[in-house]
Amino acid sequence: GLAAFFWSMKSGQFEDMDGAANRILIDEEDD
Repeated sequence: GLAAFFWSMKSGQFEDMDGAANRILIDEEDD
């Protein structure tokens, strides 16, 4: 969850904070 978020931020894949947060929430629910 958070690890993927920070990794994504470093990778620059998520420029939209809200979009990244939503993906994390979805990932957490799926997991």
